[in-house]
Amino acid sequence: MKTKLILVLFLIINYSFAQNKTFKDNQFNWTMNVPEGCTIIKPKAWLKEKNKENTAKGYEIENEDNSKIIVVMSFDSLNYFVAYRDFDLKKSSAFLNLKKNMKEIHSKGQKITGNNSNEKVKIANLEFNKVKFDYNFPDKSYICTEVYGAFINQKVFTVYVQYSDKQKGAQLIENLEKSTFQ
Repeated sequence: MKTKLILVLFLIINYSFAQNKTFKDNQFNWTMNVPEGCTIIKPKAWLKEKNKENTAKGYEIENEDNSKIIVVMSFDSLNYFVAYRDFDLKKSSAFLNLKKNMKEIHSKGQKITGNNSNEKVKIANLEFNKVKFDYNFPDKSYICTEVYGAFINQKVFTVYVQYSDKQKGAQLIENLEKSTFQ
């Protein structure tokens, strides 16, 4: 009897740890599964790391107010997901640095090919505006940024996804699309 109880307890614990991690935000009543292999990073740690990278490259410092970052999920420095509340993307250092990087490559006479698209998508019965930027670089590398935005509970909800690995990007996007807002 004791061994059966221990076995059942072991199976329950194993089952619990095998489940996907879930992120919940009360402000938007939002729930999203965190992709396997993806780490949730605290906003202050994220900004500190980004500022370290930006300073080394001579780019602008990220100055987004920590309170505006809801969550950061990251596989690595090129494949990540950041959700914001009431965020002005026109003032985002991430976009300004991407633009500066593009100009730098262009000034060296290298050609960047890419596509931009705008569309409306449904996530949990809410309509989001989606903007996607695909870039192919001369060295055959690739980077994509996707921005999703919606007005929820009288606040702007924005998601910025960047990926260089299409499989990791697909995981981040799929989990966003399967997330719920109640």
